[in-house]
Amino acid sequence: MDLRGGRALTSLPRWGLLAAALVAALFIGLPGAARAQGTPAAGSTPASKAVSTTNGTTTTSDESDHRLSQARAISIARTDPQVAAEQRRWGHLDATPTAKPGTWQVDFYADGAERVQVIVDDATGNITETWTGYQIAWQMARGYPDQFGHKLNAPYVWIPLAAIFFFAVDQVLAWFVQYVLGLGVS
Repeated sequence: MDLRGGRALTSLPRWGLLAAALVAALFIGLPGAARAQGTPAAGSTPASKAVSTTNGTTTTSDESDHRLSQARAISIARTDPQVAAEQRRWGHLDATPTAKPGTWQVDFYADGAERVQVIVDDATGNITETWTGYQIAWQMARGYPDQFGHKLNAPYVWIPLAAIFFFAVDQVLAWFVQYVLGLGVS
């Protein structure tokens, strides 16, 4: 029996189950939760079908939509300090440009492995991104908006989770006060 009101102690967990069911129903009903991920970041979209050229580089069939040529995109990408550092480490790097919407993705290879990836903005000719190591293959490690893990910061996610947490803490404290501290009374 509860010392405060003569009610059974088993009524407390029922409230917890009711709150959890209510929160679960809220999450199921959210229209944005089941929606696919948002617009991918520039440079991370899949390219159109690749076409080999005579000089051994690879480009895509939508190259004509770009202001920069593939040779100019490669020369801009080679100015990046990380490309120079990888070239000192691995020797000659073979460049493979890929035309993507609004950007050029220039991949540099040595010993059959991709060592550096540089994204060049087609409109400005500026280098917008440079990736080395595991971030080349694993785009989730780059921290793009609307990608893996960023929905956790949305208020419709963390507010209900915080409410569940504080409700659970309240229940545990109530149990502690009733049972553990109550042992000293009896």
